[in-house]
Amino acid sequence: MKKIGWLASVAAVLVSASAFGAPAGGEESYVISIQGERVAAKSISAAADGSITYQTQSGTSITWNARQYKTAYVPKPPEVAAMEAAVAQKRYDEVLAQAGKAALKNYQFLGWGGLVALLEGNAQAARENYAGAVACYDRGMLQAAKDGLYEGELCRAKVVALQKLGKTEEAKELVKKMFAAADAKTAAAAFNARAAMLAAEGSRKEAVLDYMKTLLLCKEEEAAEERATARAAVKELLKQLNDNRAAEIDNL
Repeated sequence: MKKIGWLASVAAVLVSASAFGAPAGGEESYVISIQGERVAAKSISAAADGSITYQTQSGTSITWNARQYKTAYVPKPPEVAAMEAAVAQKRYDEVLAQAGKAALKNYQFLGWGGLVALLEGNAQAARENYAGAVACYDRGMLQAAKDGLYEGELCRAKVVALQKLGKTEEAKELVKKMFAAADAKTAAAAFNARAAMLAAEGSRKEAVLDYMKTLLLCKEEEAAEERATARAAVKELLKQLNDNRAAEIDNL
């Protein structure tokens, strides 16, 4: 009997980066000092060593080294938006060429390192360079550990790439960490990923239970894509199990 490959249930994250919005920083530039003080800025630029130069609202230009601030943020730069568009349009060679430019690398200090790493990783994965993709996701996760941005998206994408590399146990360990995430979308993706691995191993009843957790515990507005994935997978698994309750899943 045909099994549902767990990869199919989460592979959509590899090309969904174009849907990501701006992080919680909003549309204003700011810097948070090492003492925790937030300073509004007209503009901020970063250098390769992590130092930043920002212009205050009064017009004063100030330079801080990497040890003098916790976080710096600017609204989404045009270069990052262009990378998102290129991924959405499957222009992966363009994405990889852009990712190596110094200006993009410096955006890691301005709130966009996680997304740039994610986009580059997705382009590598689309080219079936999964080891390269994992390296990108790891770089992004290091940045996410500092600024808390895009961690869920990076984890979800890395799980897919690890499975493609045959590193199922490592993927499982990462899924466990995803359950600790605060956001429902990442938790739902973790339920789905574990369910799909169970299905691929032949444990279809256990897989149904995990998919059902996505449907019962995660709201539509919080995890619409993951709920749709879970719903389709549950219906298929129930059919395989000759369970006539598949039609009831549409009501969840």
